[in-house]
Amino acid sequence: MRSRFLVRMDAICGMASTPEHSYFAYGSNLLDSEMKRSAPAAKPIGRAYIPSYRLVFDKHSTTRRSDAASITRDSAAMVWGFVYNVDQKGCAELRRREGGYSELSVTAFLNSVGDEASAPMKVFTFVSDAACPKACGPSAEYVDLVLRGGEQRGLPADYILRIRSAAGLD
Repeated sequence: MRSRFLVRMDAICGMASTPEHSYFAYGSNLLDSEMKRSAPAAKPIGRAYIPSYRLVFDKHSTTRRSDAASITRDSAAMVWGFVYNVDQKGCAELRRREGGYSELSVTAFLNSVGDEASAPMKVFTFVSDAACPKACGPSAEYVDLVLRGGEQRGLPADYILRIRSAAGLD
């Protein structure tokens, strides 16, 4: 709790963590067990959102044999996710694991459950390099990981429903 408070206060004062260390997860890395595969030392900071982006499932994953999550610009939307502080080793492993994605530096807004105010913070995340040419769509198993991660991280209930809709499960 103390580390979340300090990160939030630093962000409010304009002293946000460096982008290479604050990672915004929006897909399977929302789930703690998935995140620990790449960055076992990652420290959970809190739920957050990025305005002007929306969640899509259009990045083909050869390991999952289906499409995985990405984000795309959309001025009328926002993507909810979770911020972790990640050490250098974890950053390197995330970059290696997220093949076919490019790193993106953006401002996310930390937002505690029931909190009206949101604190800005610079983060890095990943966006797909190209949409799947076959538009395979996500597997049910993959979507389940994202949904369980969203629930585990306390993402808003209406957003959880939008994940299902974005995945074509509504």
